Amino acid sequence: MREGLGKKIKEIPDPEGLPLFVMKPPFDCQVTFQEETEARRMNAWGFPQNGRDIRFHAEEFLELYQNLLKIAYFPKLAYTLRKLVIPLTRVVWKIQSLKHL
Repeated sequence: MREGLGKKIKEIPDPEGLPLFVMKPPFDCQVTFQEETEARRMNAWGFPQNGRDIRFHAEEFLELYQNLLKIAYFPKLAYTLRKLVIPLTRVVWKIQSLKHL
């Protein structure tokens, strides 16, 4: 079993020669939700919306990533406070994980 795994690992190309991202900016993005009401609820940022679809344009990869995070995870207040909330959340999770030891 391990011999096969070792062989497969050796077949992986050297990452130094591979491009970091295959996608090239700019990006025209569309996020499609199952329900239109869900799309409205998740679009607190006011991106252009048509039915179940939220669309945005991003000039670079970082902007694409930040917009996707905003749509998927962050209401405006949480995004504004993210530099405080995320470390606090990690501390709470760590404390909770100690209960299970």
